[in-house]
Amino acid sequence: KTGKYAGAEESKQEISRLKDDNSSLRGKLSDSQEQVKRLLCIIEQQKNAAKTEGPMATRLPWSDVEKSRFVEALETFGPKDMKGIATVVETRTHAQVRAYAQDYFL
Repeated sequence: KTGKYAGAEESKQEISRLKDDNSSLRGKLSDSQEQVKRLLCIIEQQKNAAKTEGPMATRLPWSDVEKSRFVEALETFGPKDMKGIATVVETRTHAQVRAYAQDYFL
């Protein structure tokens, strides 16, 4: 084949190859999107588990040891440094320390 027909045949082959590549890439994209969805679900599950697990996640009353550590840290850091106090209490977050401090000063 020569002339116009040879170029047309090459173009058809190129188009066919591009269609195959496109189909393959669409499949890979779909697989990747499914994998991202699965990973996002796993991340969400881990976030939810982190909220419900561990010593700081539960709404347990403060122990005598925690209260004692709070008072000691309060004397050391003052009433404004909740993160510093939380490092001494060790078992509570600074947000939990702040909430306890609000009740403590009432």
